[in-house]
Amino acid sequence: MVFTGFDALALHGAVRKGSVTSLGCLLGVGKEAAVYEAMGMGVVALKFHRIGQQSFQTVRRSRSYMPQYKHFPWIFASSYSARQEYDALTALHAEVSVPVPVDINRNLIVMTFIHGGVPIAQATLENPDDVFAEVVENISKAYLLGYIHGDLSEFNIMVDGKNVWVIDWPQWVEPSHPAAEEILQRDITNLCTYFSRKYRIDAQVEEIHAQVVG
Repeated sequence: MVFTGFDALALHGAVRKGSVTSLGCLLGVGKEAAVYEAMGMGVVALKFHRIGQQSFQTVRRSRSYMPQYKHFPWIFASSYSARQEYDALTALHAEVSVPVPVDINRNLIVMTFIHGGVPIAQATLENPDDVFAEVVENISKAYLLGYIHGDLSEFNIMVDGKNVWVIDWPQWVEPSHPAAEEILQRDITNLCTYFSRKYRIDAQVEEIHAQVVG
């Protein structure tokens, strides 16, 4: 079994359930996932989690939900990762600007498609102060609901011209996690550093941290 076969099984399961009717183009590939456009009840995004040899050891060390067995198949690791993100999106989407989860099968999450959305790393923001404030508001709401993103950066914050979206949640941790304070601090530092460097926004990490946990 390789990722192509596992992806095909997951896609077949989603098709049988009716959440996917046709597969579209590849939107992007990262170390841990591949994202496609597709059709279901309208346009949807398909995210295939792929925790492979290159990233598995790092993921196992950094994510507390990943079993610490010496031999833990990548198939299960990828399914765990998908379930972790699906659970976060399910809990957050009513209050936080995240994609709405539609279905999950093995390592595949079917979710709403962000039309016209691009990562802020690829955009020139006309209103960076407003976008920054909206991101802080969203991570504050997520924190109050018990979720710290864990990997926040300019590559998983998207804008579509009107709205801001925080994506990629498989690495989230609870505020009660032993390393939660360090992880939250890193997320906020990444956010402040990016907006300060590109848009000269004077955001103090301590102040934003107090606002998030406040």
